[in-house]
Amino acid sequence: MSQTTLSHLAIDRLRGQRRVLSEVSLMAAGATLLWASSWARIQLPFTPVPFTLQTLVVVLLGMTLGMRRGVGAAVLYVVASFAAPDVFLASARLTLTGGYLLGFVGAAALTGFLFERGWGTRWSLALLAMAAAQLFVLTTGVLWLSRALGSWNEAWAFGAEPFFAVEIAKILVSASLLRGTTALGQWLR
Repeated sequence: MSQTTLSHLAIDRLRGQRRVLSEVSLMAAGATLLWASSWARIQLPFTPVPFTLQTLVVVLLGMTLGMRRGVGAAVLYVVASFAAPDVFLASARLTLTGGYLLGFVGAAALTGFLFERGWGTRWSLALLAMAAAQLFVLTTGVLWLSRALGSWNEAWAFGAEPFFAVEIAKILVSASLLRGTTALGQWLR
């Protein structure tokens, strides 16, 4: 092999390593945002599930990072939550709220998938994508909670109904950020 060929191979390898580092950094930043949003919480006395900003953030991650990176960020956060629940404010409630955490992965995948296919270009489609992602998180959370409580109706009453107004507000906040997140997402891709 010539010196020029070796140089090109080395440069290509460095570019590949830089791309991997960039991808991992974006996913780690997303997981960190999910962690930080867990600290913005309101615990109501009648439900074991707190209000947090995590569902807002996971939808924004899907919108901005796309499906692959958004899922990567959510998976990284979920694995860390199960591995170190005390650090992630989940220790006492993980048995009750683990379904919501798992729902983050599906919500990031769904939002990212739809936005990568142009759903972020029209408000009506974007709102549907965001609502579907929020509903996915609520549904997986209620399914998990119903196993712990032994009743779907009780789980729905404690794990979904109190959150509808807040989730609608989060969808509206996400929608207000649509132009910026779509532009950032296109730049990152």
